[in-house]
Amino acid sequence: MTNGIPFPGDNGIPMMGWGLVRGMLARDIKVTVVGLCNEDDKSCSQIFIQDLMALGVTVEVLQYRKPELKQKGFMSILDRLSFSQLYPASLLTTKVSSMLSEIQADAIIAVHTEPLSALLNCKNDIPVLGIMGDPTSQPAYFRWKYLDVQKISSLIFNRFWLAVLSYYYNKFDVEMLKACVGRGVVAAQYVKWFSNRGVEQCDYFPIPIHDDGLQITDRYKKGFGASKNKKIIMLGALHTTVTKVGLKYFSENLYSVIEKELKFDFKIHIIGSGQWPSDIAKPDTDKVVLRGYVDDLSKDWLDADILLVPTNIELGIRARILTALSKGMCVVAHLANVQGIPELVHGYNCILGATPDELVDGMNEIFSDSNYAENISRNARATYEKIFSEEVASSKIIDKVMSILK
Repeated sequence: MTNGIPFPGDNGIPMMGWGLVRGMLARDIKVTVVGLCNEDDKSCSQIFIQDLMALGVTVEVLQYRKPELKQKGFMSILDRLSFSQLYPASLLTTKVSSMLSEIQADAIIAVHTEPLSALLNCKNDIPVLGIMGDPTSQPAYFRWKYLDVQKISSLIFNRFWLAVLSYYYNKFDVEMLKACVGRGVVAAQYVKWFSNRGVEQCDYFPIPIHDDGLQITDRYKKGFGASKNKKIIMLGALHTTVTKVGLKYFSENLYSVIEKELKFDFKIHIIGSGQWPSDIAKPDTDKVVLRGYVDDLSKDWLDADILLVPTNIELGIRARILTALSKGMCVVAHLANVQGIPELVHGYNCILGATPDELVDGMNEIFSDSNYAENISRNARATYEKIFSEEVASSKIIDKVMSILK
């Protein structure tokens, strides 16, 4: 059970669902995907459903909509904090119960809050492995801390309201995960987060990433040398919290150091849906190119020199980093990303830096030494094969399900 429909795109939860489905099918497990879809969610595409069915998967879709507030005025505050307002997919509980009775599954893998909320009060005896992405309160907290520009009075009020919301979100997130027989997270730092709140035996599950066969190992050794024109790519939908925070750090802290200290000519291609955020100053230079959404990134993976990930907050994981590892791309990322992906090792499978100077020094090292870059590329691919491939990462989840069935 997932929020939306699994597909091998650029978002962590759908990517995980796709890789997990393929991993289960490879082990001859009969799979039914139950997608819980907000009525306005464009990611619940018929194309994605058809792609899943082409794999031999049964697909069921249940739609939900956030209920209108029943109360007005001050009393609406309590209504906003109700379980059904915070987790509108919970309104599907009756339909989910009925569907599960028909499916007669041996086990359920529920990925993130939408299916977990729908299952919380569901009347069935099927064991559930619950897997969480970001705790619901975390993206809002980081938006408030890094992106909101407000008057002191509104900032204080919003912080108060965020604290109230976070209390309820944290309470319900913990309750939903505790209700599962098996529990896990996809970003390593949240094992401690949930453990500190009483969720026992919570595992870290690396996301299974689909391998489309496109690799650039060997490219660094062959492609580096005389040319000093380097292509740097940054990926991510420009409206999301992690990408916006990364753009803010890039614009206000990192770009001036790149311009001053990088020893090579360069172009930075920023690729992702949405417009440049109006509250973040874009570097005034033709060296930063806004590309918008690109449906097929094959050419960019093939001719880019590095993936730059300037996100400097410890929020979730970056699926773009994991995809880059699968390609053998050299990744230069802020050190904060290690919290979610502890498999990242500076100088082995990526370049990490805690400051703009460290990040630019890392880029200069890669661009100056083809052998060094090639080693990082090969180790990146090896890390993917050992930990994040569909076969390996999905097996860890499947083995957990098998253990709770014994």
